[in-house]
Amino acid sequence: MIKSYPELVPALSGIPQSGDFGISNIFDTNEDAETSLPAGRQVQHDNVMVKFLIKIFFLLLFFNSAIAQEYNKTIIDEESGKPMLIGYCTRDVFKDTSFSWWYNSEYEMYELEYSTLDKLEGKLNSLEITIVLGTWCSDSREQIPRFLKILDELNFLEEKMTLIAVDRDKKWEEGEIENLNITLVPSIIFYKNSEEFGRIEELPKGTLEKDFAEIILNANEI
Repeated sequence: MIKSYPELVPALSGIPQSGDFGISNIFDTNEDAETSLPAGRQVQHDNVMVKFLIKIFFLLLFFNSAIAQEYNKTIIDEESGKPMLIGYCTRDVFKDTSFSWWYNSEYEMYELEYSTLDKLEGKLNSLEITIVLGTWCSDSREQIPRFLKILDELNFLEEKMTLIAVDRDKKWEEGEIENLNITLVPSIIFYKNSEEFGRIEELPKGTLEKDFAEIILNANEI
């Protein structure tokens, strides 16, 4: 299953090195070592520590900012003039008012088929799911909140699910999703041991629960 998370390895320059009041010195709890420093050297030591901690602080800010930019990115949909999601996203983005107005109503109003979901108990342990959607797409707005409600009822782990938003051409220029063969959205793709074994595209043939159960139960019989 495609998950191309960027490696963030910024250069950390200017950190004091060993022998020059580096990391090992900063955490040195030997009282003799501290008291043996001349007054001038002690001031220098304190200044290096402060500069080092400031560098760490800004480095953490950089990491948080870089990671945030990789998820829940929005661009303006040229056709509607409204924000649309693009690329990897998390469920938290649906709290944004740009998307919550349709997400919350579908999620809350959808009535689950509990009798069908009961058949899936204990059969999702090795399942991973990739969901490709378009926030500009009426079918995605309808089906994805409903399917996420199904997953919540089944206590499906969020870390085993990948959400990818695409543009109106069903593409994401910065991400390699060509091998997912997306022709319709939403596409809900099911994997077992990294191998695809089924998908629900655009609209379910019956109901989401029945289509989901059919795919999972057939896979468990193989």
